[in-house]
Amino acid sequence: MSFFDDDDEPTRVTRAPRRPAQPRRPSGPAATQTAGGGPPPDRQTARTRQAIALGVGLLVLLLLVLGVRGCVNSRQERALKDYVRDASSIVEDSNSQVTKPFFELLSGGNASGRDLQVQVNQVRLTADEDAKRAKELDVPGDMGSAQQNLELVLNLRAEALTEIAEKLPAAQGRGQQAETATNEIAGEMQKFLASDVVYSQRAAPLMLQALDESGVDGQTIPASVSLPGYTWLAPDTVAKAIGGTAGTGTGGGGASGTCAAPARRARPAGTASSPPRSTGRTCSPTVRRTA
Repeated sequence: MSFFDDDDEPTRVTRAPRRPAQPRRPSGPAATQTAGGGPPPDRQTARTRQAIALGVGLLVLLLLVLGVRGCVNSRQERALKDYVRDASSIVEDSNSQVTKPFFELLSGGNASGRDLQVQVNQVRLTADEDAKRAKELDVPGDMGSAQQNLELVLNLRAEALTEIAEKLPAAQGRGQQAETATNEIAGEMQKFLASDVVYSQRAAPLMLQALDESGVDGQTIPASVSLPGYTWLAPDTVAKAIGGTAGTGTGGGGASGTCAAPARRARPAGTASSPPRSTGRTCSPTVRRTA
């Protein structure tokens, strides 16, 4: 047996496997290559792309501004048309349901005494309703002045009917009291004349002016003449109509005919607009805009 013989195996040392070496990142121009392998854009190309992006952004912003502006203009035009439609409806109601039946009552001679006062009060209620409706209109900013004058027109008519209805019983009597009441009724007739002047010279022209300035065409504004003739300003005419005693005043003369200048016709689009001067004492049935 050899001295070196041994049952134990010699100790073996196992080394860990070596990792593969990572390739070095190249330096210099090769280091600036893009992930796709191509070279990066130069400064001029980058600036061009930025300019294009900025231009697209400005274009989108411009389109948004134009879209918003178009919506605002469309809303404004619709508001003006709605106002003109509603105001015209009230004016036409005042023409057909207030002033026309009132003077027909006085001219027809079919009512007298208490019956006439009752019927005039019924007309007055309609006039009050018209004035209330006008006050509740949704008024665009451009129609502010026209609205003030429209309210004045309708209030004048309602006030005149209120005073006339109140004075009718006394005016249909005899003596000094009847004469005084008749003169006062003739004086109230001047409110109808005043309302016609305000409407034809202020309310209707201001509506047309607001439409012109906003470029809104194709709208029709009715004329409105409440006082049939100047003869209604005379106490003698009033006394004869109500069956009372004639007053002593002249009440503004006895000329006949229509009493208010017509509202102007709209000028063609593109011309200047301004409240017109009086052009006479006749009234057209409607005031029409030209496209």
